[in-house]
Parts: sequence; C-alpha cells; structure tokens
Amino acid sequence: MLKKIIIIGGLVALVVTLAILIDERNSSEKDKLSLEGEVLSLNNEITNLESQVADGVLIQFYNWKLNNDKVINATIKDLASKQKSLHSILGKNSIIFYFNNTMCSDCLNKELENLKTLEAVVGRDNIILIAEGFKTKYLQTHDKYKLWQERLYTLKGDLFSVSHNLSNTPSIVLLNEDMQVKTAYHAMKNTNLNFEFFVEFLKSEKVKKETQ
Repeated sequence: MLKKIIIIGGLVALVVTLAILIDERNSSEKDKLSLEGEVLSLNNEITNLESQVADGVLIQFYNWKLNNDKVINATIKDLASKQKSLHSILGKNSIIFYFNNTMCSDCLNKELENLKTLEAVVGRDNIILIAEGFKTKYLQTHDKYKLWQERLYTLKGDLFSVSHNLSNTPSIVLLNEDMQVKTAYHAMKNTNLNFEFFVEFLKSEKVKKETQ
C-alpha cells in the first residue's frame, strides 16, 4: 500500500513538474513573440526615421537650389481657359502652391488639407494654385479642387528661372515683391512637421498683415 502511495505521489509530482515546464515553455514562446513584435516595431521606426532623414536632405537641396530664384512671368490659364501672365496675379508675399499630375493622390490630398491651415494664416487672396499636366475639365469637376477654383491656374513649361518646376513633390513657396523665393516648403511622405515649421515662419513674418 505504501509503495502504491509513493508511486502515485511520484506520478503527481511528475505531472505537476510537466505542467510547470509546459507553462514556462508557453510563457517563453509568448515572450519570444512579444520580443519579435518589439523588434519589428523598432525596425519600422528606424526605417521611418531613415526615410525622413533622406527626405530632409533632399528637401534641403531643393531649398538651396531655390534660394533667390525668380518666378518666370509665364503664361497661365484659369479654368475658363483665359490666358494671363503669372506676374499679373501675384503681389507682395504671394504664396504659390505648385503640383503636377505625376504626384501621388494621397500626397496631394494631404497638401490640400494643409492649404486650409495656410488659408487661415495668410488669407485666401494671397494663395495661388499652379497645376501642371492636368486637364482643365478634371480640375473643374473634381470635388477636391472645388474650394480653390477661383485661385487655380494651369501652366505649361517652367515656373522658375533656375529651378524650373521644383521637386517632384507638392511644393509651396513664399515670394517677395521682386518675385524671388523667400522661403519654400516641400511635402514629406511620413511627417507634416516641416509644414508646421513653414506656417510658424509665415506667422513670424506677419505675412497676412503685410498683404492687407
């Protein structure tokens, strides 16, 4: 009888030990999966930061290239196909939002939202939209451009005398009274921080007050 009790006790102890080992193994697997998730998340953050740094370097290059560049007195058309000279619609501290039909739709949507913020800071009358490569009918009928139709023009050819048409990202430039670039903003893929800096610069320059 005592022998049976000892055997049963040993089996119980074995079962308990196996249960503990299985639990530890499961916990170890969970910890492993958790660690793998953290590593993946960290790798994504690093990739995102590397992309931002690369974008930032490229944007700095574009800004250097734009420094003191002048807007050409190009021929533009409004959405009624009426031709005008670009200089005739620009004034002191005018802001040009430039975009073309090769830019991604999500990028344009993001910057059109940014324009609403810009409008609140500098006023609608100080903002000109220049579109390149779009058909007029598309700009007339697409909902996302309806708010800006009276400020929207199409362009064929170069916008600037040296830099031509900026980067291949939606861009915003502030001009001085001599039609020279005072400062510029170029859209970045994974952050809107540089747009916030651009807006703060406009506020510090009191652009709205100067143009009223």
